[in-house]
Amino acid sequence: MSCATQKQALDSIPKEDESAPIYYCSDNSKFIFNSFVMFESSAFGVTSGMQKEGSNISGAEVITNNSFLNYPLGKMDYSYMLSPSLSKSGKYLAKANNDFAIIKIRVDRNVDVDVVCLTDTTKTKLFTIEIPRREYASEKYQIPWSKLNDSFFGLIADTLFRFFPNGETERLLATENMYDFNISPTEQYAVIFASDSLFLYNLKTNSKKYIYEIGRVFGMNQKYVRSISWLPDETKLSFSEDWNMFIHDLGKDSVKKYDLPEKIFAVEWINCDSVLCVTGDYPDDISQMQFEKHFKILNYSLTKNEYEIIHKRSNHEPFTIKPKLSPSGKLVLFSERKLRGEYEVKLMTLDGKNENILADGFLPFWGSFDKK
Repeated sequence: MSCATQKQALDSIPKEDESAPIYYCSDNSKFIFNSFVMFESSAFGVTSGMQKEGSNISGAEVITNNSFLNYPLGKMDYSYMLSPSLSKSGKYLAKANNDFAIIKIRVDRNVDVDVVCLTDTTKTKLFTIEIPRREYASEKYQIPWSKLNDSFFGLIADTLFRFFPNGETERLLATENMYDFNISPTEQYAVIFASDSLFLYNLKTNSKKYIYEIGRVFGMNQKYVRSISWLPDETKLSFSEDWNMFIHDLGKDSVKKYDLPEKIFAVEWINCDSVLCVTGDYPDDISQMQFEKHFKILNYSLTKNEYEIIHKRSNHEPFTIKPKLSPSGKLVLFSERKLRGEYEVKLMTLDGKNENILADGFLPFWGSFDKK
């Protein structure tokens, strides 16, 4: 069961938010046999802040065959961890390549990715990237696209690359034991999680700074950095480790720690003094006794070191929530599972009091109004 208080609908939204399309992923159909997903079909949709129902994007269908019976040796290339993603312009779709052959079985974390041009689906390029390390086996990964153009970023053998839909690649940096990365909005900086530490790379000056070292248990790294998020002006960045959120001030070269009441799964900046946080328990996490599995969206004040709960729902996994602030900075876009059924794309005011349901789907994000 899942529950949430019914909220008043949004009567209007700011003009800046009206002009930006909202993209989201939706499940069309799924066939499950003995708890195994045998076949899955999904698509990408587009909607707006005042729309009551979204529409599918032509050509953006994703067909996945996860049949355990057909592939008794298993898909060792980690393709099951890759969720489809859409470029910010809505022009290109990245999805796991569905072809399977015994000779393609790997013991590394590589996965073959098809990048499809949605204006001409015959133009498809195949790339091979490495899936960054995830904390939970069921946690999915989406390829991060550039906010400036239709390129995307990925790892190959401890090296960070930029990939272009035409097949060209650009090598950005390399370091040993690279686990994960995050690119700043202007793409001047890259945050790298490698060798149990967090580093900041200036891609323009080719310089590197140490930020933080992750704790170890019995000499092994048992912790994960998540929620890396940039303040738009790139003066600060956030990251989290379990119940702790950290703010790194680039100008002061300092790190400040904040203790939150629960594990942190996502952070989105509101302004230089406030962030939106998704906190809660993961349903399959048996590391602690859980009497109420839930997630919350918090408005956390960094200056006051206190928070306000603006949204709460019980019995839910937190990975697909990932709130995104609207272009106006006054609305929050997110997704969650409804009382009975599939996920819904929702838009609410920053105080959490007004809310519109836009479409059935999950992992929504604001797209670019000008498609080139």
